[in-house]
Amino acid sequence: MSFYPQGYEPKDPPSDYMRLQPGENRIRILANPIIGYETWIDEDNKRKPIRYKDFNKAVADPRADKIKEFHAFIVWDYASQDVQLLSLTQKTIQKAIFNHATDPDWGDPTRYDIIISKSGKGLETEYNVKMKPSKPMDEAITDAFKQVKIETEEYFNNGHPIVRTKDENGVSDEDALIDTTSDQTISF
Repeated sequence: MSFYPQGYEPKDPPSDYMRLQPGENRIRILANPIIGYETWIDEDNKRKPIRYKDFNKAVADPRADKIKEFHAFIVWDYASQDVQLLSLTQKTIQKAIFNHATDPDWGDPTRYDIIISKSGKGLETEYNVKMKPSKPMDEAITDAFKQVKIETEEYFNNGHPIVRTKDENGVSDEDALIDTTSDQTISF
């Protein structure tokens, strides 16, 4: 008999944020971008972002240093099979998505997948962006997107813009991490 229940495996809670990994990162944009400006400050020995909707307010803030424009997208990340927020400050990626979204032959990027390839490290990091041919959104993606609520204002307040709701069985993501099927009790 094992200390842990048979078949138990530790679970990580789902992340609301997508980080580009080396190699290909396939996404489907699900909603209009959240556009703003950000800087990072050190507070309580931690790096903390400060986000602004307006560039002039960012510049006027005495704490602001190295202000960058961000384009944050609610995306389906094919690798994690989850709805996540992808915040991009890399101009090459921003321009590629913008140019395709404003091109009448491509248009709305919620209608096609995007592959962002990342190679190199540090200052040698390079990105390549490819758009895939338009196709209907997979039903699993649509269903997953219906299970979240987007609160864009939260992103500007350093909160989480993706609010996860309960699934069709009434179980939230947090509840799913707790094994309620075990009949074992713990005694001390």
